[in-house]
Amino acid sequence: MLTTSINKILRLAGIALAVLLATWAEAGSIQSKVYEHIRGKDLGETKYAIMIVDLTDGTELAAINVHEPMTPASNMKLITTAAALDVLQSQFKFKTDLRLVQPADWNEVSGRLPDESSLPAGPVLVIVGDGDPAFGDPKLLGRYDLTVDDLLDEWVETIQGAGVAKVDRLVIDDRIFDTSFTKESWPQDQLSAYYCAQVAGLNFHRNVIEVWPKPTQTGRTPKIELKPPAPFMVITNRAITDKPETLSVDRRANTNQLVFRGKITHRKRSPYPVTVHDPPLFFAHLLQHRLAQSGIEVNQVDRVKEGEWLPQGQTIYRNETTLYEIVQSCNSQSVNLYSESLLKRIGHHYTGTPGSWRNGASAVRRFLRERLGISAAVVAIDDGSGLSRKNRVTANIIVQLLKTMYEDDRHRLDYIESLSIAGVRGSLNKRNRFKNQLKGRVYAKTGYINGVSTLSGYVFRQATDQRPHSKELNTVAFSLLFNDIRSNVGKVKKIQDEILELIDESYTLARAGQ
Repeated sequence: MLTTSINKILRLAGIALAVLLATWAEAGSIQSKVYEHIRGKDLGETKYAIMIVDLTDGTELAAINVHEPMTPASNMKLITTAAALDVLQSQFKFKTDLRLVQPADWNEVSGRLPDESSLPAGPVLVIVGDGDPAFGDPKLLGRYDLTVDDLLDEWVETIQGAGVAKVDRLVIDDRIFDTSFTKESWPQDQLSAYYCAQVAGLNFHRNVIEVWPKPTQTGRTPKIELKPPAPFMVITNRAITDKPETLSVDRRANTNQLVFRGKITHRKRSPYPVTVHDPPLFFAHLLQHRLAQSGIEVNQVDRVKEGEWLPQGQTIYRNETTLYEIVQSCNSQSVNLYSESLLKRIGHHYTGTPGSWRNGASAVRRFLRERLGISAAVVAIDDGSGLSRKNRVTANIIVQLLKTMYEDDRHRLDYIESLSIAGVRGSLNKRNRFKNQLKGRVYAKTGYINGVSTLSGYVFRQATDQRPHSKELNTVAFSLLFNDIRSNVGKVKKIQDEILELIDESYTLARAGQ
């Protein structure tokens, strides 16, 4: 009797062990499937690093070159936004203030001015930047049925409502950040492109101006329209109306001079977003122009001088943007300006000095050390967006970061929901393979610069209408990093999509065996 019971127990244990081993084998086979899938695609000298982890139980499903430092491209934004949520906290808001300082306000504190001649003759307007990258963003304004013109009109009406008829000085206080507007590691021949927008303590309209060239009669120069209107910009128009279309628009280095070359046809076109130089002063001159149109003269436009003291005055207008709006634009729309502004703002938060790429990178490294430990030492941070080729990160670090953010009850929801969603929104909405099987179940960040394609994020096992905050959704974290791509990048993106489908299929089988 006892022998029979023992044999029965052993048989049941053997069956359980066989099922368990089969499940492990199935899970483990994902790595070989992924590896063989990539090998069969003839990618030449392309380097790749793959890490796939089941967050439900911590099982490592695939690990290929996971400790190899790779260029992350826009997957760098996953690190920057995670640090921003942790350091600044979800309730943080950027604030851009318009202050009115009257001559009498200087008398509140004596001994600040060297002599009476330094006193302003009339009202002074001070615009205090907080590094908000979304101030005047037409897409964000559109969510509230507002335009850039509406925002500028509101500022002008506020100034008029304060009883100001003439402004002695319009001052920009952008000391929240340093005045290094671009990185030397960014592509220097592309600094007029929107994705290389300058980063400042006061930003406006994504720090670009929309250029609308309009063809005229054949052989004649086209008309040029700027939005928002900026008559103070210098335009050199060497283009002509003719065929074939060869029009190019460039901004001369360290100026706001636009140069048009080539031929323009009568085809339908979208505007050219061109970066502006020195965004804080650009906005100041833009406001000066709008005030002049309303009959308010501005005698002088300048930036606050180093060490200069200004009275607090009265805050007559404040523009606010939530941190979540910034994080979502970073991870879903991949706006470089937003992530670079976050990096500098984190640097200012930690040091109390003007935010810079240097102190921002130092602050993010500190965040990674606190979250991931000594393994984070391998990460090289040169900027916040991934535009720089000097950034280095491993697939292991990205997945470990995704894991710690997934387990963070404070920031899980904001972080995951900021990502692009397969077949729904953001950059993953354009990838056709995701519009069926994985639609609504992949939350991820894409990344691309020349020769680099990356994709990292989460796969949720079942489609759900609820927010992805439950730890019971059976979730996989993944990082697919490809560098030194010599072939068509579209081929690599297809491989990435196929790997996600493979993860989903294999994971389904593995779970079925449990």
